[in-house]
Amino acid sequence: MNGDNIAEATGLLVIMKNEEFRFSLIFLKKILETTEPADKICQTRESSLSDAQIVLNSVMQVLKDYRSDNVFEDILNTMTQDCDAFLCNYTKEKKNQYKFKGLPSYK
Repeated sequence: MNGDNIAEATGLLVIMKNEEFRFSLIFLKKILETTEPADKICQTRESSLSDAQIVLNSVMQVLKDYRSDNVFEDILNTMTQDCDAFLCNYTKEKKNQYKFKGLPSYK
């Protein structure tokens, strides 16, 4: 491994540890999991325009429901549970409050 690879890997690790990145990643995964079945249904040869409209209206309602405090709380809980996998340096102080403990030493 050369210095460029190490620098790039360290930079990517810092990005992955960022709580905004992890929140976006988890939220996008949730959205894609919601839209995948609708995508498959709409791409079948047997689906009609009225079927697609029903499916898409249902998906849109589910996506609108994601704008609730409960969904965001679930995402924050997932972030803290997965924090060990990302080697995060955050500790949960109180509800929805995190304290940054600093970056790990790579010496």
